[in-house]
Amino acid sequence: MSETLDGKLVIGITTRSLFDLEESNSIFEKQGREAYVAHQRERENEAPPPGAAFPLVKRLLALRSPKTEQPLVDIVLFTRSDPEIGVRIFNATKQYGLDIKRGVFTSGQDPYKYLPAFNVALFLSANEESVRGALQAGIAAATIMPAMHQQYDDTDPQLRIAFDGDAVLFSDEAERVYQQEGLAGFTAHEVANADTPLAPGPFKPFLEGLSRIQAEYSNYAPIRTALITARGALAHKRAITTLRSWNVTIDEAFFLSGLDKRKVIEAYMPHVYFDDQRRYCDGAADIVTTGHVPSGVINERNGQ
Repeated sequence: MSETLDGKLVIGITTRSLFDLEESNSIFEKQGREAYVAHQRERENEAPPPGAAFPLVKRLLALRSPKTEQPLVDIVLFTRSDPEIGVRIFNATKQYGLDIKRGVFTSGQDPYKYLPAFNVALFLSANEESVRGALQAGIAAATIMPAMHQQYDDTDPQLRIAFDGDAVLFSDEAERVYQQEGLAGFTAHEVANADTPLAPGPFKPFLEGLSRIQAEYSNYAPIRTALITARGALAHKRAITTLRSWNVTIDEAFFLSGLDKRKVIEAYMPHVYFDDQRRYCDGAADIVTTGHVPSGVINERNGQ
């Protein structure tokens, strides 16, 4: 019987997000394919350093059913590189003890079109064009920004994931009101619609997948989620109403009413933080791995 990904949370990630391949990429850009292939062959047994998403992937792969001990997450590697790089990459996953079985190597073609074939719920890439393609296909996706001073505790097995709300977990309906009518109009709109759930944003299915994993554990779950939003007290109820309507819970929520998110992010130390606004991403990326989600009205307006 063939294997199946049914029942698993599938994460698609590019090799440049999992490993630091900037040296190889620079050779390709400056010297061409032949030099690049030679470089990879010479280093087939030399694992590249961990990349921005390595701590996240390591903890995702450690999530196992307490009943069956089977993995709850499947990681699929995607790259625009040709299959030559596969030897080095899969050697590296073995050396690092990462149980990754699947890879897609497209020799220059954008790999995002293959995401549905693997039931990918989240796609992480360093290439914003690919990320936009995945989002347009209805798949949660983010451009990975490596932390400048990342200091995760490798002895702590807990996985922490944090999300912005509007245009990430939720639709950008409220953000559009804010852009048109300012804070007063936004607040009035959210108070008037406090009992009306927001439409889903691109990351709703991924959050639901995380919630299903948490439900596998009767006591302590090795994964925690957080909502970190600029919404304040007057606008918080609609966010809660929306989560309730999805039958999804968030472990921690921070309603900051316009305060800078950086200090909260630094205290929570998520292994990845997702936000649609580059200014928040730039601040977070100084301390934690960050995923910019190029969706919603702000990115449309800024052409991002």
